Amino acid sequence: MLKMQSHRFEALVWTVRVDAKASTLAVQLRDGTPKWAGYCMIDLATGQTGPIISLENAWWTELLGVSGNLMQIGRYGDGALPVISETFAIDGTQALVITDFQWNPEVQEEELKVPSNLANPSIDLSPTPLPGSWVAELQQKSLHLRAWHHADVAGSSLRLGIWSDATLQFQITLEENMDKLNPSPFFVAGNWLIFIRNRMELCWINLAES
Repeated sequence: MLKMQSHRFEALVWTVRVDAKASTLAVQLRDGTPKWAGYCMIDLATGQTGPIISLENAWWTELLGVSGNLMQIGRYGDGALPVISETFAIDGTQALVITDFQWNPEVQEEELKVPSNLANPSIDLSPTPLPGSWVAELQQKSLHLRAWHHADVAGSSLRLGIWSDATLQFQITLEENMDKLNPSPFFVAGNWLIFIRNRMELCWINLAES
């Protein structure tokens, strides 16, 4: 049985990085009105969420990676130019900034999988995808993950489904009344499926428990 865990933030989920071996996830949050940005660490196995960490001039920073409980942060030197001029780390559990560190990321590129966009999915989907739209599809061992846009009363919605062979195991609406279609709405790191609902709710599923 697939079990979804989630955490809803009070700001947009902007960037997500995962250390699949350590089962830790780092997230960068943003709120454009006051130009605020913050960082948070989540233990994917237990669902425990660390403190939301704010930095001085955090709007001009970016989440670059995660290794264990450490988040690697880059700071832009000039707001007009997207060039990282400084890197440092944050301990996501203790909310400590570490300036003297050696970055040794544990996440391997081959563990990160993103879906492919297909014009014609291998099975019929319900509700029917929007005419001319793409279906994001990824296979993880015996599971098939698909996300697609479909019409609803108020506009278009984004849905995610997980199949084992042709049997539907899990389905959820990620966003309704969309004004812009998201071409790549989920990814898999190790055995962890990561996706976002309504731009503020971070969700994850351990696909190894299927």
